[in-house]
Parts: sequence; C-alpha cells; structure tokens
Amino acid sequence: MLPDLLVPDLLAIFVGTSASTTSAAREHYYSHHTNRFWDLLEATGLTDAAGLTSERDREITMHGVGLTDLVKGRAASSDALLADSDYDAAGLIMRLAAVKPRSVAFNGKEAAKRVAAHLGVRLAVIGPTGWEVAGAPAYWLPSSSATNSRMTAGEKRAHWCAFGNWARALPQD
Repeated sequence: MLPDLLVPDLLAIFVGTSASTTSAAREHYYSHHTNRFWDLLEATGLTDAAGLTSERDREITMHGVGLTDLVKGRAASSDALLADSDYDAAGLIMRLAAVKPRSVAFNGKEAAKRVAAHLGVRLAVIGPTGWEVAGAPAYWLPSSSATNSRMTAGEKRAHWCAFGNWARALPQD
C-alpha cells in the first residue's frame, strides 16, 4: 500500500494497523478528513509546529518522525475487514530494526495488540508498554481515527501530548 516513511535513527516511528482505503487512493498517510492524526502529531510537539498534513506526509522524516503500517498488503478502513493473514508483525520488526528508531508508537490498539502477541508480551494500558520492538521502547496511543470514539478528543490529545514528552525524555545514544 503506502511506502514506509522511514530513515535511520528517528526519534519516533508511528505504526498504524493499515492504510485506510481513502489514504491508499490518495497515496498519503492519514488522508481521511475525520482522522485526527496530523492534529494529534502536532500536539506531541515532535514536529516543531511544522503544520504537516497528509499531503505533506513525505516531509515527516525531516522532523525525526516516521510512519509505517503493520498491514502492508491491503487497505482497510476498519480492522474488522482484515484477516489474520494480513498482519505481518515479523516484517514490521525487520523494517524497524533496519532503521533503529529510538521509540515505536502504536496508533491504536489493534497494531499494538498484534505485535505484543507476536512478541509474547502483554498489552496492558495505554501509554508506555514496558516492552521493546526492534530494540526500541514501545508506546500504545489511542487511535487517531474517528471510529475510536471511546475517548473524547481532549482525552486523546492528552495521551498524545504525554507521548511527546515521554519520547523527548528518552536517553540519546
């Protein structure tokens, strides 16, 4: 689907479950107008108020941030449309290991849950997971998708801000 936006030594790589059909058609990450990813990313403080949008997604690595998805072979606007065989945790881990990020942030529960199961670790609560992916500490964020309506926009924003603070506080090599 969408190409990985990854380069070596990024501060954070955001991992979604799969590109939505809208994003796949437009060939840009988080393109659906109801997805709040770009606003939430701005709230993390990781992109220096660059005002990135889906149309400018290719610029994200210039700000120390990367994007990828767990499911690379199919676009789906709902996790319910994906089959178990669509998930490739081993492939994701190999892609991340090749670029050695300082942190990995899961945008939503499904991607985090699938990778945790692959690693044989427990996914407990939103926030730092206590385990690593490809040598980088992992963090579970509430999904930026509007379909995740279990939290208010303010609650989501608070979690994403907390992630930005957590990521910036990570030790540098």
